[in-house]
Amino acid sequence: MRPTSPLLTLILWVVCTIAVFIVLLIFIGLKVQAVIVCVVCLVIAFSSYFREIKANRSAVRKEKDFKNGDYFRSPAWKEAYLQYKELHPFEHPQERTMKDDLFRRYRSRETFLYILMYLILLVGTIAGMIYDFDKKYPFCLGVPMFGWLLIDSLNTFTGKPVRKWLKHDIDYPTLETSYQHGSMLTYRGNGFNLGTTHIHAYTPQTVYAIDYELVKSITRKMVRAVSYDNTIFDEEYKHFAVIHVRLPESGNMTQVEIELNPFQVEMILDEFARIKGSTATQNEFTVKYDS
Repeated sequence: MRPTSPLLTLILWVVCTIAVFIVLLIFIGLKVQAVIVCVVCLVIAFSSYFREIKANRSAVRKEKDFKNGDYFRSPAWKEAYLQYKELHPFEHPQERTMKDDLFRRYRSRETFLYILMYLILLVGTIAGMIYDFDKKYPFCLGVPMFGWLLIDSLNTFTGKPVRKWLKHDIDYPTLETSYQHGSMLTYRGNGFNLGTTHIHAYTPQTVYAIDYELVKSITRKMVRAVSYDNTIFDEEYKHFAVIHVRLPESGNMTQVEIELNPFQVEMILDEFARIKGSTATQNEFTVKYDS
């Protein structure tokens, strides 16, 4: 949901700050604290306001340059891309089988740390419920919540998406040969593998294997993710390689989006053009608001 305008948000901050100042000063009598709290609140409010105004202006220019391709034609971008490509070339599967390689890629250190954290929280909640039985109801809420989070993390760590995908009716030997000889990039729990006969990809939720014959093109997409934590502005740019696929059953077109960094997306486009002799002509820019 798109929030209110930056100016209105600033006005609301100022009004609330004045109200807090009056309460602290007149009704509670905390003069020094009232001044300190109000100064801090106003600094935060005006800092967030000017940062958002500057970011919005920059986003307008970035969107224009991204859509018309100027973003990728600048000498600075080309130099940075070539340096990244030299330092971070395509990798290749390390395990003997596709299945083992996919399972290994889901066993990340970050997910393991989440498992430990949720396990500690779950054990602590159960211990608290046993120790203070008369006040067990607050703890009862934590048990299913931390339990569900623990199970979800365990499913990710043990490769549940891989197990689910392997149960489908797939030509495993063909896919394994394609996967094992493919060129691969990974980013934030996502993977993109340009195999010999298929495009293989995975996210924390899903595994894909798409026949090149069904792929119309691969394009790139930039998403400006805007968030407001207690009305404090923040933003992040995310980049995606978008696979445009024709569904074999219906013939309708669909899209598969895999998040990578901008240089990796460019590497995918270059390699796909080499394999298929096709280049991307579409650069999509969208804005996502997370209120």
